[in-house]
Amino acid sequence: MILGFKLFKHKKGNIILDMILALVIIMVFAFSIFFGYKLLDEVNTSFQADADMSTEAKATISNYHAVYPSNWDASFLMFIILLWVFFLVSTFFLDSHPIFFIIFLILIIFVLITSMVINNVWYDTITDDDFSIYQTNFPIIMWYFDNILAVWIVISCSCLVTLFAKSRLEGGGY
Repeated sequence: MILGFKLFKHKKGNIILDMILALVIIMVFAFSIFFGYKLLDEVNTSFQADADMSTEAKATISNYHAVYPSNWDASFLMFIILLWVFFLVSTFFLDSHPIFFIIFLILIIFVLITSMVINNVWYDTITDDDFSIYQTNFPIIMWYFDNILAVWIVISCSCLVTLFAKSRLEGGGY
């Protein structure tokens, strides 16, 4: 067993912990996209100002600089959608008694509170002068963080429906 994952060795049904972890991973992924673009912007500026660089090198870095926001913004959307599919599939394979519906609803509140905290951390960092100029380049990421609570309500409710509708699909409840 890998050292860090020994804690979760025999745990089943940790969808709430997975959701909170996914929120943090999404934020780190978005930060890394912004930091990468800031770095690429600085490199592009220095390349374009350097007279010793060839026009081919300048064109190549300029091309990377031009397509970076659209490519990474689309990959962020793909990451969110695939994560949602992962949650739906993983909740489908969980066996749970319908009594846990109330417990699941209570635990979802922690996920939603965590999403609001992550939203505050995101906007505290992204409204800094160093990063505020890049906000318009990433409309999907900015939309996600503008609507993070609504997105996670939809993801949570769809997981809730998947988790407890499964017993109906299998021919009855408990």
